[in-house]
Amino acid sequence: MKTDLNLREITVEESLNVKEDGIDFDIVLTTIQDDSYFIAIANSINVSGYGNTVEEAHDSFLHNLKQFTYDFLGLTEVERDEYLHHLGFKKVALTPDHFSHYYVDAEGNLCSNSSGKVQAKKLEQTIPALAG
Repeated sequence: MKTDLNLREITVEESLNVKEDGIDFDIVLTTIQDDSYFIAIANSINVSGYGNTVEEAHDSFLHNLKQFTYDFLGLTEVERDEYLHHLGFKKVALTPDHFSHYYVDAEGNLCSNSSGKVQAKKLEQTIPALAG
């Protein structure tokens, strides 16, 4: 059955730039309403947050992103490279610690069985690690 939807494939480029005191994130953040909860998730780095409102979900996500940064910066360089490679990132020539992640999202990377809303936005921000 042919659909009347005019869908097209898009390419989204995501990257991380690892610095001594934090990580520059250029990633996609998807916010979903699932029944009475909101979920904010960055699929490419497996970090999420949730809450009763979009703001609570984003605050929870930011806290978890800071924890991710803290944990990641505690790894050795070899462990960092292996972990990011496992997530689908690869080193690129911009700087020694710049990683890029590419994927094509033809049908929507994140699905929900509820009638919730999905909203994706690009996050471009340096996130410092949580204080140890």
